[in-house]
Amino acid sequence: MAYLTTRIIMVCFDLFFKFSADLHPGLELARLADLPAEVLTEAQRVATSLAETDLHDKEQSQTSKISIRRKALLRVTPSV
Repeated sequence: MAYLTTRIIMVCFDLFFKFSADLHPGLELARLADLPAEVLTEAQRVATSLAETDLHDKEQSQTSKISIRRKALLRVTPSV
C-alpha cells in the first residue's frame, strides 16, 4: 500500500509599483496589464468623474457646516 504525501508550499510575493501622482494606481496597473485603449479611456473617464463628485461632496459638506455654525451664532447672539 502506497501513501501519498502532499506538501503545501506557500509563497508570498511583494510587488511594489511606482506610479505618477496624477494617475490613479488602478489605472496605472491597468495600463501595465496592457488592457485595450478603450478600456483605459473609459476607466480614466470614470475615475475623473468620481474624483469630481467626491470634491463636490466635500465642498458641499464644508458649506453646510459653515451655514449651520452661522445659524447657531445667530440664535446665541443677543439682538441689539
